[in-house]
Amino acid sequence: MKVKTLHGQFEFWLQKYLDDGKSVSYFGLTEPLREGYVSQRLQELSAYYSNRMSYQDVEELVERVTGARLLSDQSIWQVVKRKAVQVSQQLQTEVEATLSEAKQRPDINRTVNLYDSSCDEILL
Repeated sequence: MKVKTLHGQFEFWLQKYLDDGKSVSYFGLTEPLREGYVSQRLQELSAYYSNRMSYQDVEELVERVTGARLLSDQSIWQVVKRKAVQVSQQLQTEVEATLSEAKQRPDINRTVNLYDSSCDEILL
């Protein structure tokens, strides 16, 4: 057993287990921090403020709030990028489901004259 420090906040005994002939730790079994060893709450905090501040400012905010430098501006950017991919995939799935359920799809006019005054509305 080894004594480890988690973010320099407290010490704990790292326990190893034998699972299907492989040695795994408690964290390997429970996966409490699945996405890049950043907690869900810390991801939410950094993603929320990344929409309002620069990544550098969010890095400083996280350090001020937690008392430790837990994330760099680069890792905050990666958190935001992963979340954007998740949201995009979810939207794509919803749109595909909606289009597959629709009996009639809207007509698409591939040629549009933007200067035609007789058109009521042009949606791009």
